[in-house]
Amino acid sequence: MLIYSVKVYILRIKRGEATFLLNLVNEIIFHRNSSYAS
Repeated sequence: MLIYSVKVYILRIKRGEATFLLNLVNEIIFHRNSSYAS
């Protein structure tokens, strides 16, 4: 059962990797733009 949970967790990380990276990039760009604005 523990091994199954780890496998599901790893699959979830791999699936969410792209979304996480996109969110990270968007946050960096947003903060950079807001700091330029102010």
